[in-house]
Amino acid sequence: MIGKAKSIAHTANAVDYAVKKNGAEIIDKRMVVGESGVEIAAEFRVFQDLNHSTKNKSISMVLSPEPEDGRKLENTEFRNIANEFLSGMGLEEHQAIVVKHTDRNHAHLHIICNRIDSSGGTYKDKFIGKKAQRIADVVAGSLGLIRARVVQDLKKKSSLQLRNEIYRLHKEAMDSMPMDFTQYVDLMISKGVEIEPAVNKKGKLQGFRVRYQDQSFKASEVNRNMSLSKLTFTHNTKIGSTPTIRRMPGRQNGLSL
Repeated sequence: MIGKAKSIAHTANAVDYAVKKNGAEIIDKRMVVGESGVEIAAEFRVFQDLNHSTKNKSISMVLSPEPEDGRKLENTEFRNIANEFLSGMGLEEHQAIVVKHTDRNHAHLHIICNRIDSSGGTYKDKFIGKKAQRIADVVAGSLGLIRARVVQDLKKKSSLQLRNEIYRLHKEAMDSMPMDFTQYVDLMISKGVEIEPAVNKKGKLQGFRVRYQDQSFKASEVNRNMSLSKLTFTHNTKIGSTPTIRRMPGRQNGLSL
């Protein structure tokens, strides 16, 4: 589950965005009774008027469970997630409205919270975004939901596997001793790897990216030996870092040096 948070000044607009979205559903209200942006902003203002030094007096938060989890959760469970999250953030005694969105088949929560408490005190928002990420991860773990860190680790593992596979295909292409960069590009394309050149305004090749299985990486991110300056061809011993290139007619990736 991913958590986001930031302090805002436009309370009414944030609430209206949350509640007016197609399929939006208010699943909880904390110390407020209104349902529109104007109504919620007015209720927040009762406490906010006690504080004249703070500019951004509300907090906008988003809680996004992994789609796999979101499809299974009932409103009572979403409400519990919001309660645990607000408690972890130290905002359990603040006014708030919790709205569920199900757009794009991805159920998630929007929480608009009063940053000013009933005494006029200001909730400290330093590093609030990072705190929201951390608390969301803790809540996910405690409730048996998929944690963002687990997803990130899986993505990193998948990325490493893809980069290793690209580098293997690169070595196969280089073993074929391409005469020049154009031939190298053709060999990589034949192996299912697209080459995306980075060209400056003078038409000189600065570097290139590779795209494989819908993932894109800088060549040097795949392996430092794939960087442009490390490529050696039989036609010209080593390609320079900025050779002039032009696209070959009728071909998207084919390049002519």
